[in-house]
Amino acid sequence: MKEGLYYTSGKSETTSQIKRRLALEGQLPPIIDGLPETKTFKDYATIAIARSKDAKEFSRQAQGRVTVTVPDDAILNFIADVHAFHPQTNHERIFQEIEAIMETPKSYIVFGGDLVEGVFWGGASMEQVGNLDEQRGFMRELFKRTKGRAVAAVSGEHDSKWAAKTGADPYSEFTELNGGAYKRGLLELTMETGDESYTGLIAHRLRGNSIYNNLHPPMRASREIQGFDFYLSGHTHRKGVGIQPVREVEGARSVAFGVSGPYKETDEYAQRSGWIEQRSRQLYGFALRFSPNERLIEIDEDIINANKKWG
Repeated sequence: MKEGLYYTSGKSETTSQIKRRLALEGQLPPIIDGLPETKTFKDYATIAIARSKDAKEFSRQAQGRVTVTVPDDAILNFIADVHAFHPQTNHERIFQEIEAIMETPKSYIVFGGDLVEGVFWGGASMEQVGNLDEQRGFMRELFKRTKGRAVAAVSGEHDSKWAAKTGADPYSEFTELNGGAYKRGLLELTMETGDESYTGLIAHRLRGNSIYNNLHPPMRASREIQGFDFYLSGHTHRKGVGIQPVREVEGARSVAFGVSGPYKETDEYAQRSGWIEQRSRQLYGFALRFSPNERLIEIDEDIINANKKWG
């Protein structure tokens, strides 16, 4: 027996017939055929899962940990906070470092973000000496020049602001032009050389800051995410490098920490904030060397000197 109304007269109406009659009489909303089917939570979850997967597969960012196999005694140069096309940036220095690296066998690069000053509107734009096309061209040609040597790059906030305001990610062509891996945020990098494998955590900005210790951000990261052999960052414009032994269950091992200095000596913000203008040894990137036969990382605060000495 179908669901509906059954009268004493013997007449009956099914539920669908009742709804149709009332709709035609104007007592219910009109009947509309061809409406989409109602989707359940499972339907929406399935759609979200599929689209998220497609987006990740299409993304130009590296997925998961990046592993690089390099020759014995390889050098890894970390360069961040170049701020190209700022009037106070030492453009000669970055050119000299790139040429020194490219002329040194077994010397590689990780770019740590803020390679250009970026694009801003308002007062900050007065500090730029290059327009959008020139800054993008600088990054494009830098990536092409370091092809085969720049194994990875992470973006900084100046790059992100540029991308957000113009809709153009300046790192979108990094892998295509350079062959290296690009990651926004935290990059887990494994360097394999000889019989050894070294793991590192790299970001433009790691959490924390200290007026007493320039290495506070990477050292804090080593406590929040333990087990890496080296921790590298930039952003603070306060350079620091160092090696520190870490106790483990089976003994101890050395961990390398590094924060890149900036390539610009000062700017309007630093001057208004009362920051002391930095000198040469407080500026620029640094270099690491990985031993292929024993668990040993060496670190040098000067890229040019490191490539002369180790190369």
